[in-house]
Amino acid sequence: MENNLIKNITKTLNNNTLPGVIAHNKMLPHNRITPDKLETQINSIKSSVLVLLYPDISNNIKLVLIKRQDYKGVHGGQIAFPGGKKELSDLNDEYTAIRETFEEIGVRISFDNIIGRLSDIYIPPSNNLLTPIVAYIEHKPDFKINNFEVKEIIELNINDLINDNCLSEDVFETIYGNVKAPCFIFNSYKVWGATAMILNELKIVINNLQKS
Repeated sequence: MENNLIKNITKTLNNNTLPGVIAHNKMLPHNRITPDKLETQINSIKSSVLVLLYPDISNNIKLVLIKRQDYKGVHGGQIAFPGGKKELSDLNDEYTAIRETFEEIGVRISFDNIIGRLSDIYIPPSNNLLTPIVAYIEHKPDFKINNFEVKEIIELNINDLINDNCLSEDVFETIYGNVKAPCFIFNSYKVWGATAMILNELKIVINNLQKS
C-alpha cells in the first residue's frame, strides 16, 4: 500500500496538478513582517530543500525535518527541511538539495531517488526563492548530524501530517517582531512559515490521492 502511495505521489508531482499557492496561503503568516528594503523575486536568492520520504520498520512512510541551531539570523532556531542556498558550482536545484542534505544530516541521496518537486515558495524575510525537491529511499536513513548547523532531527509520520487535529495557530518570535501564523503541531514541535506551507501542499496532494 505504501509503495502505491509513493508511486501516486510521484505521478502527481510530475503531471503539473499541484495545489501550489492555494496550499501555501492556508499556512501564510498573518501580517507578515518583512525588511524595509526587500528585493524582488527576480533578484532573490535561490535555495533548495529536500523533502525526504522513507519507510519505517512498520512500512509507514516518514519524512525528516531538522531544528536549526540558534543563531542571529532570520531562520535561527526554526524547524525546517534540510537544505540551503544554491552555490555557483551546483548543477541544478536537485543537486543543491542533495548536497545540503548530506552536509547537514549526513544522508547521501542519489539523483535516482528524486521523484519530483513541489511548488516554489518566495520567502520575503530572507529574500529566498525556495524549491522543495522530493525524494524517496527504501530504508530509514543513517543520520549523522552536523552539530554546527543542526540542533535536532525530527522524524514525522505521514499519517500525522494528514490528521487535521495537528493544525493550529500561534504567535512566533522573529528578528522582525512577533508574527501570528497558522502552524502544524507534532508532539511538542510547532512548525510554521515556509516549512508549514511545503507540508501543507504535500498534505493536500496525499489527501487528494486518498479521495480518488
